[in-house]
Amino acid sequence: MATTLVGAYLKNGNHWTLVVISLHDETVLFMDPFGHNEMNVACAFASNWEIFCQKWNSETKNAPFPTSYSCISKEHQLQNDGRSCGIHTLTLCKRYLQGGNLMEYDVQEEGAVIAAEIISNSSSLISVCTKCGCNVPVDTGVKCNGKCRPARIFHRRCLGSVSVSKFKCQICDPKSLESYCQMCSKKPRDSDDRMLCTAGCLMFIHPRCLPPGLSAWRCGICTVR
Repeated sequence: MATTLVGAYLKNGNHWTLVVISLHDETVLFMDPFGHNEMNVACAFASNWEIFCQKWNSETKNAPFPTSYSCISKEHQLQNDGRSCGIHTLTLCKRYLQGGNLMEYDVQEEGAVIAAEIISNSSSLISVCTKCGCNVPVDTGVKCNGKCRPARIFHRRCLGSVSVSKFKCQICDPKSLESYCQMCSKKPRDSDDRMLCTAGCLMFIHPRCLPPGLSAWRCGICTVR
């Protein structure tokens, strides 16, 4: 039987947080990327979980659960924007379960790794533009001419002026989109209108496309290598 239960909790309907219940340690841990009221919420979860365990134990004799849990908290890196709670929640979950550092990680890099893992393990990208993530009709989309299978598909508008007949996605040919901003797919105005990937490849974004709060950028391909 599993001894650790984890769950992503959508707090107030608009903010992802993490709940970890340890049956072995009899503890309930709650981590909010913003760090708000973590002990209070953990205790609320513990109270509801205890009620569930008591009811379960009264109705079945199969592997009864402990019925008393302590509320705990862990110091962790805090979210400093209004949109990355999901990345923080998944990163904290992974690092906590693996015994990793909860205090120091690059949110942009973690997001790129998560996105790459989702894409590489997905079997339902046939009608999703790999550039913007929105649906695209298969008969009007531009398919990668490389070796990825199923072939990744893109909106024509998401590729800027890239040649359709020779187009290959970044997975198949990382150099195919080096002339275009990886955020907006537009060309730079001049040589100063480029912020290169910090890993040393030729991928770039416009400085104006850099997410708020960041001073450097690393492309998704280099992040997952």
